[in-house]
Amino acid sequence: MNPAELNYQPVATFENYESSRANYKMEKGAPTRQFIAGVVVNLASVALGTCLGWTSPMGPVYSSNDTSVNPLDVIPDTGEKSWIGSLVAMGALIAPFIAGPCAEKFGRKLTLLGSSAFFVVSWVLLLTTSTVGQLLAA
Repeated sequence: MNPAELNYQPVATFENYESSRANYKMEKGAPTRQFIAGVVVNLASVALGTCLGWTSPMGPVYSSNDTSVNPLDVIPDTGEKSWIGSLVAMGALIAPFIAGPCAEKFGRKLTLLGSSAFFVVSWVLLLTTSTVGQLLAA
C-alpha cells in the first residue's frame, strides 16, 4: 500500500483537550485545613520512625548501674538488648499481613486510627516499665 493513499485522521487535538478542561474547576481548599491534614497523615510515619529509633539512645540508659537513670530493676543482658531492638522490626514484618485485611474490612482510616491506639499503649508501657519483660511487651 502506498503511503500517499492512506488517509490519516487525528485522534485528538490540543483544542479538544483545552475545551474538556474548561468545564472542570478545582475546589479551593482552606490552606489551614490542608496543612493540618498533611501533618496528621505524616504522624504515622513519625510514630514508626520514633519506635524504630528509640532503642539506640536508650541502650546506654538501660545498661547504666545508676538507678536514677535506669528505670529497670535489673540490667538487661546482651540477648535481652537484642530482643528489645529487634521486636519492633519483627512487628513491622508481621503487621502488613494483619493491617491489609483490616483495611479491607474496616477501611483505611479506622485501621490507621486503630494502629495509633497500639502506639499509644506501647509508649505508655515504655514510660511505666520496671522489668525487662514489660519492656519487651511494649
